[in-house]
Amino acid sequence: MVIGSGGVTGRLTATTGITNNASLTINRSDAVNQTGDLGTGAISGTGSLTQAGAGTITLTASNTYSGTTSVNAGTLLVTGSIIGATTSGAVSVASGATLGGNGNGTTTGVIGGAITINTGAILAPGPLIGTLTALGDTTFASTTTFAVDLDATTADRLNVAGTLDITGATLNVTQLAPAAATVYIIGSYGTLAGSQFAAVNGKPDGYNLDYNYQNNHQIALVLAASVTPYNTWALGPFAHALTDTAPGADPDGDGVSNLLEFVLGGDPTVDDSHAILASAVVSGSDLVVTFNRSDAAETAPAVTVMVQVSDDLGTWPAGNDIVIGAASDAGPIGGTNASYTVTENGGAPDTIVVTIPNGAATRRFVRIAAIQP
Repeated sequence: MVIGSGGVTGRLTATTGITNNASLTINRSDAVNQTGDLGTGAISGTGSLTQAGAGTITLTASNTYSGTTSVNAGTLLVTGSIIGATTSGAVSVASGATLGGNGNGTTTGVIGGAITINTGAILAPGPLIGTLTALGDTTFASTTTFAVDLDATTADRLNVAGTLDITGATLNVTQLAPAAATVYIIGSYGTLAGSQFAAVNGKPDGYNLDYNYQNNHQIALVLAASVTPYNTWALGPFAHALTDTAPGADPDGDGVSNLLEFVLGGDPTVDDSHAILASAVVSGSDLVVTFNRSDAAETAPAVTVMVQVSDDLGTWPAGNDIVIGAASDAGPIGGTNASYTVTENGGAPDTIVVTIPNGAATRRFVRIAAIQP
């Protein structure tokens, strides 16, 4: 089907495609035909597209028309794509209308042109849980709505390759099932304009909004209990990408776990054990152990840091454990009658010096242990 200079208004079903070089208006407003799609046919050409009716129209094909798209009423869902063959026209959503869609974020559910959600309009990925991707900028005018559904594990998501302006948007969250995931990514962006949503409704209890989650240009609902100093530290930056963030992992293979790297002020992506591991020297009748402890490791919920002592490397009696507190302790501590000093270094890691009397022991071994709360 070819649409010339006169344009077309009315019902339309296409299986062979539409060449639109004028203006195509689709009116899904009648009671019989409230919802529908354009079949497998794609819209091409230089013309514009307008959704005029109060119903819902779904674009399922890979549409290549380069004109503008106006959602003046009802709902326009993009489960295919709108990417112009040479240039992509802007998409505008009027008051009372809704733009949505769902896809894989690469070839489907993709809009190539800039999107403007005008006053009183709604952007709602989906239906149900869905991902809508914008290759250009997306702007929410004042008193607009970004509507997000979430279930136990996933949520709607808006991916914006350009600038995402949320200054005027109200985030409305609808729980289709009780929230159970630690993190729900609801958006991503190349650049974020506006530091936060104008208002937030329906946020699940116990979740906070993070507007730059993992320093990766993502907007996320994050379970507050999952945000710890260790998790924040594990985001980097490091010399290389941290491939395994588990506290007990040792991705750089230097024999120091991630959690100990966190405590000692190391980099878990390079072998820096020679620089961060504790030193132990004999001073008179004492064994003196010196190491660093990062300030972040003391931040609630603090990591428990202790020096463990053994006389044979086979057993490490709990009674010998020397738990390092926030301030110096003159002792005597535990079965070894130890003591330690804590020196604050003005934002740099603290210096911990532990003194362990040798007593009757002919030899002693020490190790540093870290335990997450």
